[in-house]
Amino acid sequence: ETDNVDIIGTVSLLVPSPSSEQTLSKFGSKSPISHPSYIEAAEQLARKIRHFSDGRIVANVLTPPENGSEDANDACLTSNALIALGLTTPSDIQYLSRTFRKRRTSQQQSSSYNKCQFAIDCGSNNYAPLVGPYDEANPNPIE
Repeated sequence: ETDNVDIIGTVSLLVPSPSSEQTLSKFGSKSPISHPSYIEAAEQLARKIRHFSDGRIVANVLTPPENGSEDANDACLTSNALIALGLTTPSDIQYLSRTFRKRRTSQQQSSSYNKCQFAIDCGSNNYAPLVGPYDEANPNPIE
């Protein structure tokens, strides 16, 4: 099919750096094959996002920059949804915290609620997820 499709949203799936140990995710517990790595799980999720949105949501699998570089991946900052999966190394966690903070600041400055971010299996901190107008870090009721 060659029809042009209107893109309605973007999702970035942030997985552990290639240099970090590739731990297996908790996903696929009912699968006949073993648990996938976080990157395998994210790639499958990206395929499902594209498929179930009929190609209208662009999904990317990304990793934090190597060696703790300050260069934030633009897609992590600008995508409508940022989902972090299985980040555990200090440099990955630092990047995650910094990126979530920048996204929150950007949303507050623009008074826009078109951003979502949350972390799964990234240590004991949940990094104050944002989902639509609800901000766990500032849980005031919406007026």
